[in-house]
Amino acid sequence: MVDWTYDAGADYWHDLKRQPLINMGVMGHWIDLGEPEQYGDQQGQPDWTVGVLPGKHAQADYHNMYSFKWAQSIARGYTRNGVTRRPFMLARSGAAGIQRFGASMWSGDIGSELGDLATHGNAQMHMSMSGIDYYGADIGGFHRDALNSDLGDLYTRWFANGMMFDVPGRPHTDTHNLSIPAPEPAPRRLQ
Repeated sequence: MVDWTYDAGADYWHDLKRQPLINMGVMGHWIDLGEPEQYGDQQGQPDWTVGVLPGKHAQADYHNMYSFKWAQSIARGYTRNGVTRRPFMLARSGAAGIQRFGASMWSGDIGSELGDLATHGNAQMHMSMSGIDYYGADIGGFHRDALNSDLGDLYTRWFANGMMFDVPGRPHTDTHNLSIPAPEPAPRRLQ
């Protein structure tokens, strides 16, 4: 993974990899796994980053700032390269102020339960009150193994809610190792 807490490295990666895509017209950036979800190596060794505070290099020391620094590096790259449009980013984690860089948030990988949809509405309200206006969910829930009701009914309700209230509205689900057959998150496939 790229160490987004190291500004020089993040800038190098932006100019080498991301800026050519921006020059070709890419306008959105999905900054996923920004906790980061996985860190360290296969032998269980701890990770090490430059970090955001002197002497603080472990995952617990930068966990909440990782996506923030990632979004900041994209916004900084836009400015450095003379791109005048504001970047759009979709993140599932972050810290206060991340929206200033053009980041929107989504709920992360939540379960396929009506209770999770209800919880999402509450979280959405609080995110809006915190200044993050663009907040959405994995419509239909990401973890289908959590499903405890009829998938068609759940998905229909969640999709209607998402199209009304979520920005961006996006179906996104885990289709690997499902005990419940649901090969695609598309509404037309749930018949």
